[in-house]
Amino acid sequence: MKKIYKSVLVVLAAATLTSCGNSWLDESPSNGADTEVAIDNYAKALNALYGVYDGLQGSSSRNEYYGARMLYYGDVRADDMQSSTGTRTVPLYEMRYTASNAPGIWDIPYNVIRRANSLLDAIEKGKVADGKEADLADMKGQCLTVRALAHFDLCRIYGKPYQMDNGTSYGVPIITKPVNPYEGEGLYPSRNSVKEVYDQVISDLTAAIPLLKTAQTKENGYINQGAAKALLSRVYLYKGDNQQALSVAKEVIASGSYELWATDEYVSGWSKPGSKEMIFEIVNKGTDDWVDRESIGYLMAE
Repeated sequence: MKKIYKSVLVVLAAATLTSCGNSWLDESPSNGADTEVAIDNYAKALNALYGVYDGLQGSSSRNEYYGARMLYYGDVRADDMQSSTGTRTVPLYEMRYTASNAPGIWDIPYNVIRRANSLLDAIEKGKVADGKEADLADMKGQCLTVRALAHFDLCRIYGKPYQMDNGTSYGVPIITKPVNPYEGEGLYPSRNSVKEVYDQVISDLTAAIPLLKTAQTKENGYINQGAAKALLSRVYLYKGDNQQALSVAKEVIASGSYELWATDEYVSGWSKPGSKEMIFEIVNKGTDDWVDRESIGYLMAE
């Protein structure tokens, strides 16, 4: 069992290939349509899906999620890392929050959730009439998986570990439908318990898995069935449901689609998109905003 856990946890790592503000709600994605724009055909739906992934990717004005902060947040908040030359990690290390630095890693994952919900709503209401059923199902599965990932990340940051009190303490608000972020429940959502968040995450992933394609090209940055299963295994592991975590992990390993790098591949492997150990990658290309910054090497040097 230890060998299986080691394999799936290593292969589960998502590679973020290179890539702050309060105006995130007003900004359009740099590589995809804002999902507030009417989605009434497949081309617009596909562009909206790009926007969902773009929210994970980050940019010069939106780098507080997988564009940067999510890569070092846990290490800085613990005692594994300290800031050297840079200063932006200092508030995290000191657990100091001000109006200028607190919202980033809260706002941006909810922006991703908002985009995913808008596209899900369009698909479920039949607004994308010209899309093929299999393609729309796969698109829905991707949105459900991204929504689950964002809720899971938020709950890990702002909620207590599930096993500390069986999820009875406060987690984060669950948002599963399009809402106006400027008023009502969109502006002041109520917090759900950690258990409720985990239940929603597991529900989303369980619904997504049969909808997703099994052979999605990894280097293109799309979520496939293996990625959703790997994330579900991790959620079960954090929850303390080891048997379920093991069961789903075995499915990922048994698929034969992923392998661990050999020792001599570990350095070069990071520079190869879609390499055998990667299950899901957030892709940044040379034309993307701020592509020369926010790589793992850049962040570790700060």
